[in-house]
Amino acid sequence: MTMSKLLALLLLAAVAFLDARPAGAHAMLLQSDPADGAVLAQSPGMMILRFDEPVTLAKVEILDSSGKPAGGAITVMAQDAELHLHVPAVLAEGTYLLSYHVTSLDSHPVGGTIVFSIGTASSAGIAGLQSRLADKGSPWPLLSTTARLLLFIGLVGAAGGTMFHALVGRDLLRLDRETRRGTVALALLGLLAALAGIGIEGAALTDTGGAGILHGGTWRLGESTSLGLSLTVAAVALTILILALETARGWLAALALPAGLVALGSLALTGHALTAGPLWLTAPVLAIHVLMAAFWLGALWPLWQAVGRRQPAAALDLLRRFSVIAIPAVALLVAAGATLAVLQLGRIGELLTTAYGIRLLCKLAFVLLLLLLAALNRFWLTPALAAKRSHATYRLRASIGLEIGLGIAILAATSSLGEVPPPRALIAAAMAHDMGVGAAMPGFSVVTFEGERGAAIEVTPAARGPNLITLHLFDAEGKPLTPQQVTIEISQPAAGVEAISHPMTAAAPGFYRWEGAVLPLAGDWKLRLLVLISDFEEIRFNTRIPIR
Repeated sequence: MTMSKLLALLLLAAVAFLDARPAGAHAMLLQSDPADGAVLAQSPGMMILRFDEPVTLAKVEILDSSGKPAGGAITVMAQDAELHLHVPAVLAEGTYLLSYHVTSLDSHPVGGTIVFSIGTASSAGIAGLQSRLADKGSPWPLLSTTARLLLFIGLVGAAGGTMFHALVGRDLLRLDRETRRGTVALALLGLLAALAGIGIEGAALTDTGGAGILHGGTWRLGESTSLGLSLTVAAVALTILILALETARGWLAALALPAGLVALGSLALTGHALTAGPLWLTAPVLAIHVLMAAFWLGALWPLWQAVGRRQPAAALDLLRRFSVIAIPAVALLVAAGATLAVLQLGRIGELLTTAYGIRLLCKLAFVLLLLLLAALNRFWLTPALAAKRSHATYRLRASIGLEIGLGIAILAATSSLGEVPPPRALIAAAMAHDMGVGAAMPGFSVVTFEGERGAAIEVTPAARGPNLITLHLFDAEGKPLTPQQVTIEISQPAAGVEAISHPMTAAAPGFYRWEGAVLPLAGDWKLRLLVLISDFEEIRFNTRIPIR
């Protein structure tokens, strides 16, 4: 396999990380008043949302069972981690949705819906609730991850490259035309990604359609978040860096390195690390990690250029000066990264059991490959270049090119980490559950019989929203039943929800599934199975399932 094919495969691996899902569990709703699924005697004048950390409200509205706005303009007052919602209008009898979007401290948008009723639940409201709670496949999380990756590439290439030319190349104020243009292009890429990220953040918070990003209010909302602050600082610093590189002389040129450092420092203004632990620890550790990573990865392109364009003696001198700084820099990078990983994981076992841990493992694999290539360059290819062996220049340059591909894969893995909750947040949610504060249930299972035949029913996660319902049918000897047709009916008469009928899909003899069964209300649901054995025989199983 040629080097170009290997590089293409690495770039494809990097792109795979861009298939990110919407963020969740960054800020957790601990309690609401009214509670989810509550039936109130009269319209509430004030509603309360209590989170595990202070949040910034982006959008809140009350919808009736048909999905239309109700309750008038809501006045919101924030008190620490609570949002007090004053509802001016009196709500009529029926079922309502309290839909909210907030920004957590780590800048991620978090949304949710509380279902409550006045008097009695709406009998015809189930269709509206289902459509509102269904996943609409928002494009903003993927666009946010893409913008973050392009920002990382621009920052590392421009700011990291500036650090290299200042500390190793010692030619920052006298860059050749091609190098200057390349560095400016990378800084411009980062600048555009930062600006786009502000609008994408605002659109994600309001969950608006594609045209919504054109509204000025969307951009103002995105800029008001901690991510918006980080992106604004990065954009200003990158603009100064571009002007400094283009000027290349005078006092403005001297701002190139400080501007690059400020641009990199903007990454410490938001993200998971902001709330991972005590700020006195996470802030300096994150700063060290970012600076060392930018220096290491930002040096790859200038080194690749130098090996191909300079005389071997000049290239060797540059490589040796880089190694002197790179060895302690990589040691600091690894130590800082390990510290941040420990803070985010909470437990080492989370590496294999959470989406965050698996993505982090992939990132570590890329880093390990990069370290192996760096060792290959230092202990084999660089001495070969010094000994003037045949093809030494080509092999060293190809190896550095492969390092660049691995660097992009590392940045893609890093950008994807921002779209999944770190295990420490999941652990905190589990602890809240143990204390009885709104948390997850693993699911619900029940076995019911009709004569000598039985049905084992499992509902996962047995929570409001989409669920997986599985069914095992068996006879008196425990052997699988193979009926002609199986239909499930679920209803919640107490809430006015009439029976929802759905055919079960056969997955194996005696085994049936219904994926994506939307149960929009909490409480006890009545479940009936209609099992058609033959044209003349039908069995009916009846039970109840609790939905939290």
